[in-house]
Amino acid sequence: MQVVAWDGEVPVGRGMALFPEHEEYSASATREGCPEVRDVFVVSERRRSGVATAVMRAIEDASRANGWSRIGLAVATSQDAEPARRLYEALGYRHAHGPFISSTTLAGDDGRLPVGSPMTYLVKEC
Repeated sequence: MQVVAWDGEVPVGRGMALFPEHEEYSASATREGCPEVRDVFVVSERRRSGVATAVMRAIEDASRANGWSRIGLAVATSQDAEPARRLYEALGYRHAHGPFISSTTLAGDDGRLPVGSPMTYLVKEC
């Protein structure tokens, strides 16, 4: 399920939730028994204006409408992710488990590059 925030005809933010049947549903979401928020993004000039909060609330509402009573997400532990962690905590998300390393392999012009990031998993009863 995807959500897009619009300013007139211009998209200014987005986010999505994965449910258990999705092929990319994570082990953390399975462990916590909840849909998982992914890929929340707001264009830089609209950050800190309520767009991310509106996207998150729309995702939470859709999860509740589909019968779920909790929702989760992974967020990086790096300093760069501090604004995101503050937002999620202000919205009621709390530490569930972690830290852990989230990893993937990116395909580049010169081969495959493994990348990883320390993450923590947050959940919210909704």
